[in-house]
Amino acid sequence: MFIAMNRFKIKTEFSDMFETHWKTRNRFLDQSPGYIRFRLLRAKLPNSLEVEEFVSYTEWVDEECFLEWMNGPNSKRAHSGQESKFPHEGYMGPPEFKGYNIKLEETLGHRTDFRSPYLDQISEKYFCKELPEQQQIPKKCQELGLPPINIGPFEGRLIELWLKSAKCKKGVEIGTLGGYSTTWLARGLGQGGVIYSLELDPKRAALAQENVAFTKALGVEIQVIAGKASDSLLNLKSQGPFDFVFIDADKAGYPAYTEWAIDNLRSGGLILCDNAYIWGGMNYYPKAPESLKYPKSQESLFSYSKNEYKGMSECWNLLCQSPLLDSLILPTGEGLGIAIKR
Repeated sequence: MFIAMNRFKIKTEFSDMFETHWKTRNRFLDQSPGYIRFRLLRAKLPNSLEVEEFVSYTEWVDEECFLEWMNGPNSKRAHSGQESKFPHEGYMGPPEFKGYNIKLEETLGHRTDFRSPYLDQISEKYFCKELPEQQQIPKKCQELGLPPINIGPFEGRLIELWLKSAKCKKGVEIGTLGGYSTTWLARGLGQGGVIYSLELDPKRAALAQENVAFTKALGVEIQVIAGKASDSLLNLKSQGPFDFVFIDADKAGYPAYTEWAIDNLRSGGLILCDNAYIWGGMNYYPKAPESLKYPKSQESLFSYSKNEYKGMSECWNLLCQSPLLDSLILPTGEGLGIAIKR
């Protein structure tokens, strides 16, 4: 593996602009063979309020791939005056560049990590093909002002394959939104499948029921139930045992939903928990919730609260400690908890 590192000193008044500029400019990397990942680190210099330091580094399969990028058209575009809109007066001297050849067997962990945005795109393009009706759902939801928080085609295809492998025919989805994920569940069940999908908001529930109507052609019956999940789950007990429970709702509620799933799944049934990383918050697992500093703004889609961290931590505890489950957190971008009931 080869690491290319750039070190910059930037005037504080230009720091936010530089961070945005540098991250945007590196979108060209995703199109480069041999590219693994990009990182940008930012730190304030000791005893200085006027200068901040940035370290940018990219990882490559080998130095040859890096040199091919540097001499290729995408690198020229990224470094050209047309793409470079950051003012020269923001820099405190020229950047420092260093390159490192790293032996893969010396990296941390039991396996190396070649994952990259480019590889994710290739995998999704060739292995995770949406049906035409599925493609329209996120677009329709965006036009109606729903938040863009549904799963992607990669997670959808992964879940579909899990359901098929476990021969699932009946299950519960907690958190419907616009029904996009529901359609992937339907693809996993196929002919004779039944899905009870729970959505708190009646308007979203009605929209989702409309969006999933095409799955009747797949032989799947979908009932979108509006109201509090706790009430709906209580009423659904009589319809069990179920083959799967897919959880993609309020993160503070994950422990209760997981416990309900354990009680109402058949042996061999699946629990699937999306957003298992809660936007990076689970980097602190298993620290006590009281010891953490939480993001100042809870308005962002990618922030998390104390209750959400506590809820997901308790969910992780259930998944990894319950004697009734065999579990794992799959390293998708958002994290996907998967468990099989014994």
